[in-house]
Amino acid sequence: MKKSLIISLLVLLVISIQMTVAFATDDDPITESQVSLEEVAELEENVIQVVQPLRDGMTSRRNPMISFKAPEGSTVILEVLHNASLMEEGENYLRIYEPMEFQIGALQRGWVAGIELKKGKNKLVFTGTLNEAPLPTVERVITVKDREEMKEEVTRDVRESSTTDILKRLMNMGR
Repeated sequence: MKKSLIISLLVLLVISIQMTVAFATDDDPITESQVSLEEVAELEENVIQVVQPLRDGMTSRRNPMISFKAPEGSTVILEVLHNASLMEEGENYLRIYEPMEFQIGALQRGWVAGIELKKGKNKLVFTGTLNEAPLPTVERVITVKDREEMKEEVTRDVRESSTTDILKRLMNMGR
């Protein structure tokens, strides 16, 4: 009994040492075509990052809190649009409010409160400039529905989905 226990522990020890050695090797040297960390940081600094809402989504709140990050000294313009198309799949976005302009200071943050979205699809379009150079445009689509509609849609999705699909969606929610 003791002999088999010692042998199994030695086998586990050998396997764990081999796995550690295999992952510690540097088989993939950095090539000239790969982007360095400094270049990635520089690229991330010169973009508009929408913090809230993080991604496209659905809500029952008509007055969402909107926040974003942008480089210091940049100008960010937010346009709020509503889909006025009568067809469900059609898109005909009309401006709800006049474009809002934000001068980004040392905090490199911008907040918007008090915007009332309409029921249906709404699009937030963030455009900006830094030293007269345009920044990449970022869009978020927020669908506003009544609570009852959202409950019906969720229960319908749960009934029509398999357990593995539901688990995959739950795992991907944080991404």
